[in-house]
Amino acid sequence: MCFWKIIDQIRKERTIIILGRAKSDAVAAMRILTEQIQQQHKAVDSAKIALDLEKRRYETGIDPYINVVTEQNALLIAQLILAQIEILRMTTSVSLIEALGGGWDSSQLPSPQQVTAKPPKPDRVQK
Repeated sequence: MCFWKIIDQIRKERTIIILGRAKSDAVAAMRILTEQIQQQHKAVDSAKIALDLEKRRYETGIDPYINVVTEQNALLIAQLILAQIEILRMTTSVSLIEALGGGWDSSQLPSPQQVTAKPPKPDRVQK
C-alpha cells in the first residue's frame, strides 16, 4: 500500500473517531446499509432468474401458472425490501450530514415552478 494511501486512511479513521459516537454510528450504519443493498440486489437478480425459469416451465407445460405467480410475488417482495433499505440509507445519509453540521435552509430551495420551468434558450451569436 502506498504511503499516502496509508496516511489518507489514518486521517479518515481519525476523523471518524473525532466525530463522536453518534457520528461514527451513522458512518457504520451507512457502511452496513450499503452492504445490505448490494446483497439485496443479488436477491432481486436471483428472483428475476427464478421467475424467468418458472415462466419457461409454465410455457412448456411442466408447471401450473400458480408457480409463476408465486415467483412474481417473490420478486416483488425482494424489490420492496431493496427499496426499504435504500430509503433507510438515504435517511441515514441525511442524519450523518446533519451530525457533521451540514444541512440546508428550506427557504433557499427552488419552488416547484422553478424546478419544472424550461431553461431559457441561449442567444445566438451574430458574426
